Amino acid sequence: MTKPLYAFIILTFLNLFFVHICVANNGKGPVPIHIKSDKMEALDKKGKVIFTGNVTATRGDIVIKADRLEVFYRVSEKDKKGASSKRFVTKLVATGHVKIAEGKRTGTAEKAVYDKVNNKIILLGNAQVWEGPNRISGAKITLFENEQKSVVEGGPGDKVEAVVFPED
Repeated sequence: MTKPLYAFIILTFLNLFFVHICVANNGKGPVPIHIKSDKMEALDKKGKVIFTGNVTATRGDIVIKADRLEVFYRVSEKDKKGASSKRFVTKLVATGHVKIAEGKRTGTAEKAVYDKVNNKIILLGNAQVWEGPNRISGAKITLFENEQKSVVEGGPGDKVEAVVFPED
């Protein structure tokens, strides 16, 4: 996988959800995450929020679309002054017709998992990533965040495929 394709997938998930929910926007304040869906269900006891039906999550120019998005979180303990606790996202699971887009870069799969605890992203089910005309595909694409390493695996009767247009 080319470095730009790897960077795209890592940055898409990290920028959208895990690099502090509110980051500086060129000094113009926080960049919000905007999630639209047909339904949202918050399960505080399970530490999970589920968005279902035509889910679109947008942050800046990054857009994730899926049939379902589950956000798993843990709650920090209240501080010594009794201030309210904070929620920290631990994992995201997008399922059903997953599409991630940012500019000329697009990734698709039937399921995408960002595991914050283990620092990896997994695209499953007809996983493909494009940047311009370049494409890599397989049954499973795993990106190891800390190692800057990716593994693309084929499935039964399905090989890994890469189409790369070299720059002259």
